[in-house]
Amino acid sequence: MQRKGYQQVSIPRCSQAVQNATPSAATQSLPALTEASCMIRYNDDQFQIVTPISSRQE
Repeated sequence: MQRKGYQQVSIPRCSQAVQNATPSAATQSLPALTEASCMIRYNDDQFQIVTPISSRQE
């Protein structure tokens, strides 16, 4: 896999605020990751990877 450009990463757990703001849905395909990406683990061992959008300050 490394020859194809993949690398192992650690994804932190999302804050409670991000979890509360995210509709519950297991990840079906792995999204592109950024520094802001985080993971929500569900009780049934499924997980969701999200990239929170920072709120705009108006």
